Amino acid sequence: MAAIRTTEYAVRALVALALEGQGGGVKRASALAQVSGTPGKFMEQVLRLLRQGGFVASRRGSGGGYGLARSAEK
Repeated sequence: MAAIRTTEYAVRALVALALEGQGGGVKRASALAQVSGTPGKFMEQVLRLLRQGGFVASRRGSGGGYGLARSAEK
């Protein structure tokens, strides 16, 4: 059951990033958690898995966050 929930939240995060990141923007984990209705700490874990898998890229710093590693069309 946990794998299904993780997959669901991962898809929600990727969709939110695709909609947000068409201009190459990034979104914070807390904002993605709020949009997708995911607990914040769990969203951070999901985003870490997506980053390790090469689906998202992270940017550190005050303007940092997460964005898609590739364009949404691919």
